[in-house]
Amino acid sequence: MERLPNELREEILRYLQLQDIKSIRLASTSWAELAQPYLIPPTFLSLPHRDDFGRLLLLSQHPSFACSIEKLELDMGELNEYHARHNTFFVQYMRDPEDRDHESHGAWAEYAELKSRKESLADKYCTLDILEEVFKNLPKLRAIDINLMRCPFRHPLLQQIWQIPTTRLLSRVSTTQRFSNIIYAARHLSLESLTHDCLPFEVWSQRSILENVRATFQGLRTLKVCLDYSVFPNALRSSNSFSGFSSALYAAPNLRTLHIGFANSVRPHLNFTEYMGEYTWRNLHTLGLEGMNIAEDDVASFLTRHAATLKRLQLGVYKTSGYTQRVANMQNIFQFRQGTLRGLLTRIREAMRLEKLNIKGDVMEDTDSLTPYKYGPGLYNDEWIQVPDAVNTAASALAAERFVLEETEWDNAMTRFMTVSMVLTETDTMDNE
Repeated sequence: MERLPNELREEILRYLQLQDIKSIRLASTSWAELAQPYLIPPTFLSLPHRDDFGRLLLLSQHPSFACSIEKLELDMGELNEYHARHNTFFVQYMRDPEDRDHESHGAWAEYAELKSRKESLADKYCTLDILEEVFKNLPKLRAIDINLMRCPFRHPLLQQIWQIPTTRLLSRVSTTQRFSNIIYAARHLSLESLTHDCLPFEVWSQRSILENVRATFQGLRTLKVCLDYSVFPNALRSSNSFSGFSSALYAAPNLRTLHIGFANSVRPHLNFTEYMGEYTWRNLHTLGLEGMNIAEDDVASFLTRHAATLKRLQLGVYKTSGYTQRVANMQNIFQFRQGTLRGLLTRIREAMRLEKLNIKGDVMEDTDSLTPYKYGPGLYNDEWIQVPDAVNTAASALAAERFVLEETEWDNAMTRFMTVSMVLTETDTMDNE
């Protein structure tokens, strides 16, 4: 083993588990030195109840470990204790009282301990001074993934109630401040990927963020943001936020993957022409749009001017786990305020050469009918890998993709849309009963 070239030994190290790496470092000095960077995985996960920012600061000051971190995942999910306790009762009310009390006691004891730890570490969590120091010293950090929707708890009951939307707390002020700190400190990085799964939309009306976004966004290849639009006191602030968001998008000219979504049942009127003009990303390959109210002419113009590079398109979102049928239906709807889905897909078919089309959830058109077309979970997952049994679970989405890619007849596709829609509607009714 000692005679193997370093390149081959490094290839071996890439496949070893952490405990195996620790063991092989004991074999010799050369193995100890070679394996040292592999002690730290490339993705660093931070949780608010652990002193992860203190640990990250120490790692950034280590000459070898600082070069190991390539992606930072920040799980910032918070629990709305008032609603969470009510939801605990609702998910357990059919259980034996003794078992219910025992599990509830264990869950809330764990939560109390984690809450105490989190409060004790609040002065270190995502502060600007620590982020600045850390980002200056992580030369290979290229991706930041911010999660508010991912459950930070291990207890099964807490994980179960987390799936109910009212359990999750969106602290708009602290979320905005942390995002502002990250954007400012990230100017030290050559950032290529940024994702946020629940960002208050008013973030984009704040001058402190817009002043620093250009330096952080200029190298981005991937931007995925799901925006919370639910709290807007006036139309002027909404307009300012849309203008600020478009300015942020202008600051990322090299985007290859762009996903824009809205995280609740409030679907804003998105107008690409008004806020983006004729702006075109020269490398845009993958685009996702979800939870919004669109106009066919506006979106068709935006899409077709990216025809030379755009190969993957996702429309809509599909949510089921932990959602009541009413909430899921509101969350899943992708709405046309002008035009039709058929009109949009026809324009795409005529002007573009997509490789994959993924329609999810429900699509509502501005017609006399209040019945949406139902597309279920779609054909592909977030990595654009086809989901198992998609032919049956997303037959209408498959028909839509074939209409665009294979130029099948719309009438045949429409028959399948309506058939699946009727079946799912009947199933929903039976579930509610």
